[in-house]
Amino acid sequence: MTPSLWGLLGFFFILVSGPLGANSQVGSQSRQIHSIRPSVPRVSPQVPPRVQQRFREIKSIEQTSDEEPSAETFRELQVGDRGAQGFQQQGARAGEYGYQQQGARAGEHGEHGYQQQGARAGEHGYQQQGARAGEYGYQTRERGRADAGAGGTNSRSHQPSHQQPPRRTQLPSQLQQRATPSTPWESARDSRGSVSPIRTSAATRSNCRNRPIDLVFIIDSSRSVRPAEFEKAKEFLQEMVESLEIGTDATRVGLVNYASTVKIEFLLKTYFHKSALKQALARVEPLASGTMTGMAIKTAMEKAFTAEAGARAKSTNIAKVAIIVTDGRPQDKVEEVSAAARGAGIEIYAVGVDRADMASLRLMASQPHDDHVFYVETYGVIEKLTSKFRETLCGLDACAQGHNCQHICVNNENSYDCKCRPGYVLNPDKKTCSRKSRSLCQNVLFSLMSATVFLHDSLSETKSWLVIKFNEKDFMLLVAVLSSGLDSCSLGHDCHHICVSTGDSYICKCGAGYVLSADQKTCLQNNLDFSGSSLDACAQGHDCQHICVNSGSSYVCKCRVGYILNMDRKTCSRSDACAQGNDCQHVCINNGDSYNCKCRVGYVLNADQKTCSQEMRGEITRDACMCEAQILFQKKVFANRNLNLVFDSLESQFQFFLSKKIAIPNNVHLKCVSWNKDQGFIACGGDGGLLRVLKLETQTDDAKLKGLAAPSNLSMNQTLEGHSGAVQVVTWNEQHEKLTTSDRTGLIIVWMLYKGAWYEEMINNRNKSVVKSMSWNSDGQKICIVYEDGAVIVGSVDGNRIWGKELKGNQLAHVAWSPDSKILLFGMASGEVQIYDNQGNFIMKMSISCLTNVTGAVSIAGIHWYAGSGGYVEPDCPCLAICFDNGRCQIMRYENDENPVCIDTLMNVVSIQWNHCGSALAVAGSLRASNVDKEFNLVQFYTPFGEHLRTLKVPGKQMTGVAWEGGGLRISLAVDSYIYFANIRPDYKWGYCCSTVVYAYTKPERQEYCVVFWDTKNNEKFIKYVKSLMSITTSGDFCILASKADETQPQEDAELESGSHARYVLILCNSIGTPLDSKYIDIDPLFVTMTKTHVIAASKEAFYLWQYRVAKKLTALEINQVTRTKKEGRERVYHIDSNPSGANESGPDFAKAFTATRDPICCITATDKTLIVGRESGTIHRYSLPNVVLISKYTLNNRAYYLSLNCNSSRLAIIDIAGVLTLLDLEVRSSPDDVAGSQASAGDPSKFERKDVWDMKWANDNPDLFAMMEKTRMYVFRNLDPEEPIQTSGYICNFEDLEIKSVLLDEIMKDPERPNKDNLINFEIRSLRDSRALIEKVGIEDASQFIEDNPHPRLWRLLAEAALQKLDLKTAEQAFVRCKDYQGIEFVKRLGNLQNEPMKQAEVAAYFGSFEEAERMYLDMDRRDLAINLRIKLGDWFRVLQLLKTGSGDSDDALMEQAYNAIGDYFADRQKWENALQYYRQGRNHERLAECYYMLEYYYDLEELTNELPENHKLLPEIGQMLATVGMCEQAVNAYLKCNQPKAAVDTCVHLNQWNKAVELARTHNMKEIKSLLSKYASHLLEKNKILEAVELYRKAHHFLDAAKLMFKIADAEAEKRTRPLRVKKLYVLAALLIEDYHEQVKKSQQSKAKGKKSEATTTLAGLLEEDATSSDSRFIDNAWRGAEAYHFFLLAQRQLYEGYMEKAIRTALHLREYEDIIPAVEIYSLLAVCSATNRAFGTCSQAFIKLESLESLDPEQRQLYEDLALEIFTKYTPKDTRPLELGSSSEGSEGKLPTCIVTGQQIQEYQFWLCSVCKHCALEQEISKYNFCPLCHCQIA
Repeated sequence: MTPSLWGLLGFFFILVSGPLGANSQVGSQSRQIHSIRPSVPRVSPQVPPRVQQRFREIKSIEQTSDEEPSAETFRELQVGDRGAQGFQQQGARAGEYGYQQQGARAGEHGEHGYQQQGARAGEHGYQQQGARAGEYGYQTRERGRADAGAGGTNSRSHQPSHQQPPRRTQLPSQLQQRATPSTPWESARDSRGSVSPIRTSAATRSNCRNRPIDLVFIIDSSRSVRPAEFEKAKEFLQEMVESLEIGTDATRVGLVNYASTVKIEFLLKTYFHKSALKQALARVEPLASGTMTGMAIKTAMEKAFTAEAGARAKSTNIAKVAIIVTDGRPQDKVEEVSAAARGAGIEIYAVGVDRADMASLRLMASQPHDDHVFYVETYGVIEKLTSKFRETLCGLDACAQGHNCQHICVNNENSYDCKCRPGYVLNPDKKTCSRKSRSLCQNVLFSLMSATVFLHDSLSETKSWLVIKFNEKDFMLLVAVLSSGLDSCSLGHDCHHICVSTGDSYICKCGAGYVLSADQKTCLQNNLDFSGSSLDACAQGHDCQHICVNSGSSYVCKCRVGYILNMDRKTCSRSDACAQGNDCQHVCINNGDSYNCKCRVGYVLNADQKTCSQEMRGEITRDACMCEAQILFQKKVFANRNLNLVFDSLESQFQFFLSKKIAIPNNVHLKCVSWNKDQGFIACGGDGGLLRVLKLETQTDDAKLKGLAAPSNLSMNQTLEGHSGAVQVVTWNEQHEKLTTSDRTGLIIVWMLYKGAWYEEMINNRNKSVVKSMSWNSDGQKICIVYEDGAVIVGSVDGNRIWGKELKGNQLAHVAWSPDSKILLFGMASGEVQIYDNQGNFIMKMSISCLTNVTGAVSIAGIHWYAGSGGYVEPDCPCLAICFDNGRCQIMRYENDENPVCIDTLMNVVSIQWNHCGSALAVAGSLRASNVDKEFNLVQFYTPFGEHLRTLKVPGKQMTGVAWEGGGLRISLAVDSYIYFANIRPDYKWGYCCSTVVYAYTKPERQEYCVVFWDTKNNEKFIKYVKSLMSITTSGDFCILASKADETQPQEDAELESGSHARYVLILCNSIGTPLDSKYIDIDPLFVTMTKTHVIAASKEAFYLWQYRVAKKLTALEINQVTRTKKEGRERVYHIDSNPSGANESGPDFAKAFTATRDPICCITATDKTLIVGRESGTIHRYSLPNVVLISKYTLNNRAYYLSLNCNSSRLAIIDIAGVLTLLDLEVRSSPDDVAGSQASAGDPSKFERKDVWDMKWANDNPDLFAMMEKTRMYVFRNLDPEEPIQTSGYICNFEDLEIKSVLLDEIMKDPERPNKDNLINFEIRSLRDSRALIEKVGIEDASQFIEDNPHPRLWRLLAEAALQKLDLKTAEQAFVRCKDYQGIEFVKRLGNLQNEPMKQAEVAAYFGSFEEAERMYLDMDRRDLAINLRIKLGDWFRVLQLLKTGSGDSDDALMEQAYNAIGDYFADRQKWENALQYYRQGRNHERLAECYYMLEYYYDLEELTNELPENHKLLPEIGQMLATVGMCEQAVNAYLKCNQPKAAVDTCVHLNQWNKAVELARTHNMKEIKSLLSKYASHLLEKNKILEAVELYRKAHHFLDAAKLMFKIADAEAEKRTRPLRVKKLYVLAALLIEDYHEQVKKSQQSKAKGKKSEATTTLAGLLEEDATSSDSRFIDNAWRGAEAYHFFLLAQRQLYEGYMEKAIRTALHLREYEDIIPAVEIYSLLAVCSATNRAFGTCSQAFIKLESLESLDPEQRQLYEDLALEIFTKYTPKDTRPLELGSSSEGSEGKLPTCIVTGQQIQEYQFWLCSVCKHCALEQEISKYNFCPLCHCQIA
């Protein structure tokens, strides 16, 4: 059964229920409705909750206007959510409010009336379960539809136009929907047209209840933010603004724009309207380069968040919020200024995009960082954050989180208030409600009124109607209630539990276990206190953080949505999915409401996404824990080689050498040593109570002597007295400057630093046992002391005992704190390690994997848990080291690591310690050689992953302790009665190319390596972040970064034959870090070298060659093009055991690179023609390049660590892993006569050997010169003859022109973010120093002879420059010839041609760069022209301009213009357009003037420039384009027309939507393209479904017919969707008006063609014929107003029915039968049935039912419902009309059809009537006189 049928049944039930008075009219306010006494018991029927919900959906009042708009206004209607002013509703009469209140009450009482007995399911249960849907659901669900607003209600502020109305969950009654305007549910409106708050004040607010805030956006617009990305950022800000409530008392918004400068775009007080604010955001333009985030935050704090800027006072408690959006790393300090801003009460959110530095974001943002730091990959997805910020900035919806209100909950900031529905009052508890007294008669009235249908039309002078929509079940229920009598309970009650009707009233009862309270309405649980009254435990007071719920005599606490109850059962925390329980094997990561699993470093996630598997390494045998594999490997190595070969076979990445030894007086043996990491104090303890504190300090005045090279002396050597027994334990507390020591007697002394000396502070002696170990926790607040007898004491830094414990049955040996101070490790004398918490509670025993298969007793040699203060090598890096005296060690990630790294050092270990950053573990002990009855003291160094770095031999008998310096560059060793110091030379990742130092370092907060390209000339640095960086290699102008490949990035050339992706990548960069090319390879690039044309990368088994550029000099662009060209032979791979012949090979075969070899590669080097590969056995392979051919092999005694070839590839330098430098001649040395300037070798290179060498570099221009670093001295060798050493610890960058560049990397790494030029040192070698001294002190002649004996181009150049200074041109020319300086030779010849001596001196001064002196000489000679030419060559145009103004010359005017323009270019390049403008004007440079005007936005000056320029000037098109880009259409058109480009002018008009101008121009210049362009643009709009824009386009272009067709299409579509009839009518009216415009256009066209020769009738006929010929659809032309007529009369009939004019309504409804092609027949005949039934015309009603039953569009079920309803009606009423309808005699037929009045709907039979001048429709004169506008077309009545 259709809903329309049930609506009709409701009307007839009213008729059946009782007779209506003769004067009763439906909807009349005077009508009385009598209640009917029920004949059945008053028991509330059981009704489904869905039915109750439908009765809640009672919508109310809509307003219309008695003043209709003009047709002119109507034409400007923008269909959609933009209501035209002409259709804006202006108010409503008082009567509507009566219906509003009654409707609301009826809905509420209907709701109460169907509550179930014995339960509170009706109202409260539904409200809580349905998330307040019962009270507010219909408004929030239908809110979007209000924007469609009947009558064109201006509702833009409620809903954006692009949002579609939400779909209703339940369809209303079809008959109801058809018989009335198909109006979606709407909120009631007040007299001003705003939404009236029904039921709750929160209902009209958006879902986001935004708290008022002062919000400032701080947006990065630096050059790294591309224009498209900046637009995305602005869209993000606009969406943010859209989601906020903007206003003076709501949220205020400001914007700070920054790059290298900061600009406040607008303040908090500037905009208080959302539309203006969004427009301001759209106008923001990016600034320039630079990222001064700190300056921007400071500016915002000092200028944007002030009262003057619009920020509100602190007393208002309005939050101040800053949102920073950036994509880069700040170039200034942000930590301090951000802290100051947060301290000033500003809450900071940081949004990072793409390249943003997460560490900087955390420094800026407020705590907690999880809620204030956001990151997105690109600006394209930044809008994802809008919803997050909406949730963050919106206040908590306290009602949605849970409340105790009986009726209505109203949000109040972060809390809520309770309110009652109309007719109820709030009880004193402020939660429950009681009903006001009301008569039963009123209730019946409200109930019956809820079943009444009132209809409406826009023509009514009454401004409101009440629409009730319900489905068939609801209607049948209402029929049952009305037919059986009224139930007092069903009419509404306020009983807490059960309502029982008692005649005209009711009483309340309670369920089992409850008693009725004093108000006789509410129920309380039967828990009584001593006074007999019921207790509300929550009301009595509670400590719940969120929600208190009564539970008997007590209460329980609950949390809001998204929170969980903590262990205290009172407070709440955000839901932690991991804490709720997870099945991740390793690491659980929270992800919103869920979690993800991750694995620790060295593991990969399995397919189940939960468990992890270890990442196996090829060189280690796979076993359960991988420990035994490493141990077996090391044993095998030691067993097969003697001791020296063992040391040589282990991989070395560090260089070590002993540097200093301090003797302890009286040969007292040392027991322990410890180095204070912060202050640098060294404490050592020994026999006889020896305790000394030493300090080494650097004392030098030489700036070049820094770091390890600076002499260090003992600045402190203090003996601390107090111990009597041997001091065995010393430990530092760096944080509190304390030293704790203990001796063999158990005495513990705490020492403190006072005025530069150490004094005894505290003493403790347990007198029971010996202290075996002591350890301070990471913050220095607690110390743990363990005794040999098992006693443990934990004390505080001030000497208080925190707790003590006895581990009975255990002998303790060691103790260590975890980095977070939550765990203690106790090492037992038996070798066992037990884990306790920081309170002394046992947790578990540690699994010791490294002792597998070990027999015999072992003891722990040391436990050291690195605290992470210096960062980690990589995430989840092993940091807990435990070593045993038998040499076995295991390194763990945490205390219960099931897969530790196991090592067998094969030595007797005595002590271990991590370095400052956890990258190296020092293991000290001794080793007995199998073939010598002697023990060696050794220190072995390992990485956290068990890789061996180096072994250091130490003299002496017994080593007892090891300690690292705080910076990790030195280590101290306690041996016998000495302290040895060893210097460590780290193998930094670094290189030098093109005056740029490239180095890498790690940050604790980032996983990537930070690679710095430091330009030492300009002192600029460029930063690049690289994941898993392996090495940096440099040559010439380029560098290679070798790293592991990122699996997430596409690999263009990485596909291997196997189809898998490459694992490694080589990135070619220039000197500023710009990637030029890259190659993905599958071999491990352990060793990388490069030449000018090739990159060679080698693994242990093979080497790979990549020809990255050709030999000629190329630009960066050409290099990029060449390297991307696929050429055969550019990539090759060779196995080390192969014998390449140099034949052409097709391509790299990576498969052969994985074949194992017995003798792996250990180092490589190369020049342009030679490649050297070293192998671990000591074999050296020599290959030719570029064709790889094995030339020869050489055998060394030791394994090479570093190789280097001289500049002519004749000699090879080799540094082995022991630090010994040797030389190897690869070619037979040429005789002295064959090599210009060379001498015979001073020594035999085969006998050359230097020890403790850790760096060397050959000279780039002399094969016999090289420099090397030996300990802390630099030696320079010429022909193997050393010069005197230079004290330094720098790494050699470059050796060229007799100068050595060295960089102090140790000093740079102390502060790598700020490299200092003081750390870059230049050294001149002795021959250069001697030559300069001879020239200065002896003379040119003697110096010439010395240089002749020691030839070098640099020395000859030095001599030439000295000769020029003295104008000795002959000697200068000879010297320039010897150094092959052809420019110098030409300069000398030019000087020789000058006769004037001062002129020669001036030229020499200019040659040496003394330009000021040269200019002065020229001016003294009155040669201003030469001074000007000098400055022009230097580009100093400012000085040129000054010189030109001081005199006059023939070409001064041209030079003056050139100078002005050059200076203008100088300012323009620096974006200083104002300054540039002044000079361009004086230089009359129109092109650059136009650019300045444009950049400065001086558009009117640009227009004046257009007028000044002659016609067809080449600059005019460019100016036109500039003006067009800023929307100045007319000015741009003038510019284009002046240069004779009308096509460009038309295109500009089209682009700027100036279609009238475009059409005019096209006609003026006889252009035929305008029609095709117009059609093309319209088609484009239609493809994008922008139909309204296409209509507007056609209308403005006067294509009215095309516009009308589209408008008819829109109207038809809206009609099919059954949109509100008034809206559909408007659309049809607009379409018809466009047709009228088309008629007028055709008429005018014919009149212009006729030119007065034809009559008006002839012209009209011609126009009609033209219309017929051009129109393809006559419906639009002939019946333009038919659609508007149909919906006009459809609305009119409902209006008449609503006002009680039943006869008029039925006539109008009968007239609607002519429009079945427009309005569905079921709509028409449903309306006709309603109208005829209300007018008791049951004959007409019967005909309407017959028509309805015969409709083919109805399905059988609906048709049966109509038949049943008809049967029920006409069995009680005869199907005859009570009085005949007075229809016109000519109502049928089209020939003699009378016109219909558009005001009344009746036919006009009078001779005189009113005719609309626009729509040509008629109306009775007496009726139309009441209106100012035409009721149909809405044009103004004259």
